[in-house]
Amino acid sequence: MDNKAKQARAAKMVEAEDWDAVRQKLEARLQEEPEDLETLVSLGLVLQYQKDYEGARDLFERALKLEPTNPAILNGLGVVCAHLGEFEQARTWLEQALAIDGDQNDTLKNLAQVCLLCEDYQKAVETYQELLQRYPTDVETLMEVAGLYASVSDLDSARLLLQRALELEPEHRFAREALQDVETALTRPQPESAPGSEPTSKVEVKRSEA
Repeated sequence: MDNKAKQARAAKMVEAEDWDAVRQKLEARLQEEPEDLETLVSLGLVLQYQKDYEGARDLFERALKLEPTNPAILNGLGVVCAHLGEFEQARTWLEQALAIDGDQNDTLKNLAQVCLLCEDYQKAVETYQELLQRYPTDVETLMEVAGLYASVSDLDSARLLLQRALELEPEHRFAREALQDVETALTRPQPESAPGSEPTSKVEVKRSEA
């Protein structure tokens, strides 16, 4: 079984059962086989979902020693480091994962979000644009990019992306609400800003599963 298949099976097992029960089962298995890669990754995912990020990182690091070029493990490390507030380290892990396998779209999304947390907005925009080129009809990515533009007061760009999202999913409540907020902000008179001051028209775009 290849790495992607193992990762998919691990994630499926975690989603299919009670986390506490799965955790106990995996911990028992790990006692018997402390270097079993699939068990390490599966248990790491369980701990990640249970928000035990330190524990998850320890397991992913152990797994990485067994397979240093496994992009799924590197992505897992990036995710837990981001939750721990270690954004630069998270970015390093995610970039390493993409250098090995650039077709990992979930990892690319994670990198875009981490770049925002690192306040590297240019890289975040470039990463989201790459995602949109790959998946121009992905509504959640459209929402992410719209939120990014709205956060820096580029409301015209945000509006275009939200309109596209609604063309794809007319009943998407969050896209509709966000578009209304953006259009309201665009029609609101804005005071003149002093040179070098922060933009005043910022709109939050809520993102949620459709």
